Amino acid sequence: MVSVVSSAAADNADKTQLILSGLSETDQNKVRAVMAWVAERAAGKTLDTGQGVLVHLMGVAVQLAELNTDAATRMTGLLATLATTDPQIEKQVGSLFGMDISRMLNNIRQLQKLRSTLSAHGFAATGANTAALWTDQIEVIRKM
Repeated sequence: MVSVVSSAAADNADKTQLILSGLSETDQNKVRAVMAWVAERAAGKTLDTGQGVLVHLMGVAVQLAELNTDAATRMTGLLATLATTDPQIEKQVGSLFGMDISRMLNNIRQLQKLRSTLSAHGFAATGANTAALWTDQIEVIRKM
């Protein structure tokens, strides 16, 4: 008898291994805890694009792992989309996973707010005035 594993389950196992690669056992356990917490909250949710939230978050975490980031960055990547859709999540994250993660999520939210503000005010400028228009925004981003 042949045992068949669904390709989605195998794909998730592969992604999990990639996400955990290069981390210490302690850090792997922290990332696993975030993955489980996120999976519970992202179940059945989709982005505006139609992509599943969990699929998106796992993809972000895989890309961060491929860049050899630390555990905190990968954890933040796993949480970011959920935190931007539900402000209460950011508050919960601090007590559950640490204030460093909460601060990084706050920084991501601020960057997204800046992007929305710039788009709303037509700062998609080109030409001679582009540098002048972006100077202040670049400084804000640099400080973050």
